[in-house]
Amino acid sequence: RMGRDEMTAEEAEFDLRSRVGWLKDGRIFMDGPHMYFAGERIDKHWGDVYSFKNAKITACDGEVPAWSLVADEAVVEIDGYAQLSRPRFQVKDQPVVVGPWMILPAKKERQTGFLSPEFGQSSQRGFYYNQPFFWAIDESRDMTFNEYFMDKRGLMQGVEYRTRPSVRETG
Repeated sequence: RMGRDEMTAEEAEFDLRSRVGWLKDGRIFMDGPHMYFAGERIDKHWGDVYSFKNAKITACDGEVPAWSLVADEAVVEIDGYAQLSRPRFQVKDQPVVVGPWMILPAKKERQTGFLSPEFGQSSQRGFYYNQPFFWAIDESRDMTFNEYFMDKRGLMQGVEYRTRPSVRETG
């Protein structure tokens, strides 16, 4: 245990001074973002950098998570980014989407920025492109702005505001 974070493994070796080591058939739970990272082999490098062989990442509790990302290899830099080789998005351990490579944020705090765009072509919209922008106002409030261009229908703009001042209050 390191604070509220937890590491378990079949076998492990660590240098407690440099905080560098490895886990065999390991699992790491990070309480801050409530994320689970597991792998056949996990190497903890200097700083907050981890590399995984046969990685599994999820925010769900339990043996069979509702969703997970698995990858042949992964490099995760805490408060940086995660790079996944041959990622697969799974629902209940069944692959749904497979790709060659993926990069995603591994931030402890929410971050302002552009979200993944949506684009394509349909008979009703023609060519369409939607580019959302996420604004993390603070820890309990955020907004998403959308610029949605449709060749046959024109430009549609949208704004969503969300707030959660406490566990019992949501808006």
